[in-house]
Amino acid sequence: MCPANAIVYHYEKLGITGARRELRKRFLESPYEYLIMLDDDCIIGGDQEAAVRYLRTIDAHPDAYGTFAGTLFKLFAISRTMYEKVDFPPLEAERGEIFEDIFLVSLLRKRWPHQEFSLAGCGLTETSDSAWDKSSTWYHNQYVKREIGDKTRALLYR
Repeated sequence: MCPANAIVYHYEKLGITGARRELRKRFLESPYEYLIMLDDDCIIGGDQEAAVRYLRTIDAHPDAYGTFAGTLFKLFAISRTMYEKVDFPPLEAERGEIFEDIFLVSLLRKRWPHQEFSLAGCGLTETSDSAWDKSSTWYHNQYVKREIGDKTRALLYR
């Protein structure tokens, strides 16, 4: 059951990158200043104080982006201002064309390195296994991940 203030959208299959583009669009149409992103396999740990520190760290960095786990969308936070500047290319992770999270974070780091801040020391933990997720919605060893990574990194130099 959804909370009363939840908004639920229904779509035909968008694909991973298509869903990220749609989420970006919805966020930019919203009144919110920051978007916190997580993969579907993330398990967040920590106490209320850690959550408050995490949110205060975001509040202390307007118009920026915060990383928690390298270039992955695991407690990654991005401001409206930064997300207005970047978007995902029309490539699809499910076709082995891109790692959309690595692309976006790497692009931000390349263009706006001084707008990055770390969320890793707030006391929250994140547990997941993106590399070997047995419940993955798309990856079942059908691609060579190194090759997808190479394609993704090459996009940054176009």
